[in-house]
Amino acid sequence: MSRFKRKLAQIKHHTAAGSHLANVAADHDAVRNLFQHGAQGKVVYLDVTRTMRRDRGWHTGITRVEFRYIRHFFDYSDAPVFFVAQTRGERFELVSRRRLARHLARLRWIDDVTELTGPDPAANHRRGGLSATRRLAHAYADALVPARRRAPLPPGVYLNVSHAGIDRAELLRTLRDIMGMTIAIYVHDLIPIDFPEYSGNEDPDRHRDRMLNVLEFADLVLTNSEATRDRLAAFASSSGRPLPPTHVAVIGVEEDFLAAAAGAVARPGTQRPYFLYVSTIQPRKNHQLLLALWRRLAAERGDRAFDLVLVGRRGWLSEGVFRFVEHSDVGRKYVREHNDLADSALARLYQGATALLFPSLAEGWGMPIAEAQAFGQPVIASNLPVFREASQGLATLIDPIDGMQWYETICRYVDDPPCRERHAERVRSRYRPPTWAAHMSRVDELLSARVRTRSRCM
Repeated sequence: MSRFKRKLAQIKHHTAAGSHLANVAADHDAVRNLFQHGAQGKVVYLDVTRTMRRDRGWHTGITRVEFRYIRHFFDYSDAPVFFVAQTRGERFELVSRRRLARHLARLRWIDDVTELTGPDPAANHRRGGLSATRRLAHAYADALVPARRRAPLPPGVYLNVSHAGIDRAELLRTLRDIMGMTIAIYVHDLIPIDFPEYSGNEDPDRHRDRMLNVLEFADLVLTNSEATRDRLAAFASSSGRPLPPTHVAVIGVEEDFLAAAAGAVARPGTQRPYFLYVSTIQPRKNHQLLLALWRRLAAERGDRAFDLVLVGRRGWLSEGVFRFVEHSDVGRKYVREHNDLADSALARLYQGATALLFPSLAEGWGMPIAEAQAFGQPVIASNLPVFREASQGLATLIDPIDGMQWYETICRYVDDPPCRERHAERVRSRYRPPTWAAHMSRVDELLSARVRTRSRCM
């Protein structure tokens, strides 16, 4: 067998085994011929910009989703995977797996860098920005082959699951038109467009640009719910643009929660019943409603009032909530706040709660609803279509501004235990929690199908 054929066979073997081209490929001809023999378009470039910009420990919402994709692609065996992050201007940098793992450990998202394993295509690459307009390919070639025989960066799937940078049309245009990438984007919500008053420091026009760029550049769109997909379709119609191929990939419940729920044992009642709300503290989440209800509870019931447990980081434009919790007699006595809680501690709170409360005014999904119901707990939530979807029709849904009905329902769950137990039993017998395994299987299937479609068109 010739040297070339041996090299090609070696690369094919390592690719099939989940290793990376950069570990074995030092020959431009072998790389070129590998792509000609079927690897074209199978490389995945996962954007980890949001994670790399984090400097705090608690990961929730969109950040948690990106983290789950990182974990999945660390062990990905169907194609080579690069992690990339955006820097200044129209620039990317390759992020080595060692650097990414250390960053995650610093954020306390993993206990040990050895928890994430896998071959690393960028391990020997120098740090620093790489110009996307100069085709990131040159930097890849520096690490892969001698300068005199540089290979282009293989086209593949650029996957963005965090909205980071997708407001920059030129960046997406470079990826698509110059680098030949298939672009896949995960859309979480259109809330800054629909409810600009809840956007905090977020510029609604910037989010509009994001969604317009999704419509223009994405070859594949994933959404977290049917509600988000429907809203994106309506936005596309109102913008006079076609909707790209769009599929729902529901966010999974963490395996640690599922394991804890499976092993949960009925616990004796605590000193006082408590209701749980898991959410960043910001105006859209409607904490003010609950605080008003608890002020009334304390006035009417005195020492027979029960607790409200708030789990979530402090956000923006919620100083009134913070002052209530810190300075009012009701807040100090009946409201407990946890801003940086580990999943194991949160699991215990889910397990012992009377119910989860979720009076939010707008959402793209309802992750805490799925988590609470995985523990067999009843949920009282706003009557949003997405909450009906997330709860699989099992939550008690109430208008988020109907304080009287919220008050009566909360009291009923404490004063009438059989009523609360009937709701809990419905959840335990009917609810089927979404899993990350099913989510990733769905995503892999969609990415693979999109690559095959793109390859036939090229």
